[in-house]
Amino acid sequence: EITPPAGSPMAGFPDRKPVMKARIAEGAHDPLYVRALALRQGDEIAIICSADVLCIQWPDVDAIRNAFAQRTGVSPGNLILCATHTHSGPEVSYLFGGTPDDQSAKLLREKTVEAAEAALHNCGPAKLSLGVAEEDLSYNRLKIHPEGKAQWVSRNPERQKIGPADQKITALKLDAMDGSPVSSVVHFAAHPVI
Repeated sequence: EITPPAGSPMAGFPDRKPVMKARIAEGAHDPLYVRALALRQGDEIAIICSADVLCIQWPDVDAIRNAFAQRTGVSPGNLILCATHTHSGPEVSYLFGGTPDDQSAKLLREKTVEAAEAALHNCGPAKLSLGVAEEDLSYNRLKIHPEGKAQWVSRNPERQKIGPADQKITALKLDAMDGSPVSSVVHFAAHPVI
């Protein structure tokens, strides 16, 4: 869990009075996590970590990968990091006044390495299923006019097709050999605003 305490700066939707600065968390509605899934086939290993943060900056990606590699012997490039892009998570983007030395950033790095290690340790035989579906929820918010001018469209309640948008939802499901569920991964290209 990486939920910061009340009083911590948050990333996204900054307070713009008088200058842009981080909003301050008043509490937590739901906990925030780093979740990890290890996949192995023969000698090939990939670990996917998803963190409930706005983004993970490259210096943190490098630090997490290197710490994981030192502790496990697995190549840093085998650790895939992603963020759910919550706008209501800790300020680890360093865009709103946070720094790599802040407690939230340290906790993100520590818990991501721990989650990846636990996933690697718990990796076992499983059956993998894949599903793909089409949806009609997403839309592109950048409209390119015939003359080449770009226009930002922040609201599009009619969901007009103004540009390319990935309409696919991809899901992976892993079950233990006895059929009990192990994990699932869902991919849906979006800009969630939570």
